Amino acid sequence: MLQGVCVGHWDPPERYAQATLFLAAVDHYSDAADKLIAALRQRLAGYELFIAVSKANSSAISYFQDRAFTCVDASIDTRLTKWPGRQPTPKGTGSIEVATSSTFAAYAAFHDKFAVRLEMYYHSGNLQRELARFRILALRPDGEIRASIFAKTYNRDAEIFGVFADEGYEDAKAVLVQELLNHLHEEMGALNEVVFFIEEGDTVELSAALSAGFEIRGHSRRPGASLTKPGITSGSVLSACCSMALTSSSKF
Repeated sequence: MLQGVCVGHWDPPERYAQATLFLAAVDHYSDAADKLIAALRQRLAGYELFIAVSKANSSAISYFQDRAFTCVDASIDTRLTKWPGRQPTPKGTGSIEVATSSTFAAYAAFHDKFAVRLEMYYHSGNLQRELARFRILALRPDGEIRASIFAKTYNRDAEIFGVFADEGYEDAKAVLVQELLNHLHEEMGALNEVVFFIEEGDTVELSAALSAGFEIRGHSRRPGASLTKPGITSGSVLSACCSMALTSSSKF
């Protein structure tokens, strides 16, 4: 009988692992979760492991807290599933440009001013490694970059990973969210879904998302901990995906 499933990815250079799906049977939660974590610890020794958990899943949150995981972020899960139609760029906004491989070096310093402080996985180095899958818009109202937005594209979906703005330019976030949607629609046509996780308490980004047609789907907690047991690493590949299922007869 299936008792648990874990799906995720890891990045050896960053020693970073993210579980995008972590499920365990309610009546065997602690035992099944312990075995899944033990398997990850064996395979990914020394990595920082992060697991996305719904705020409503109190059993999972209690489990991770009891095992020394700490909540590294709390987010509002917003989704856009219906194209609201192209919206015009407000007058006086300034120049909005697309960051490309040839202009990325100029953009990177602005990006890292926020991403490094926020300890984001997608600092400029990791962002550049996957640049072909990202769409980045930068706002230059006075010749300097003052705000930006970046989103990762998939087959028929996209996810906004961050919206940055210098002090005094927070209103530009709403403009950039809408401009990104315009850009994605022009390039890719109608998307199935655009995902945007917003930090709880960030009323500016939440207002920008809701104004652009996003809807709140729920709240998420992301526990994190270090997998410190010495042993096996994931090898020399740049990045990888993993999935494992736990049945009543599984052995780790």
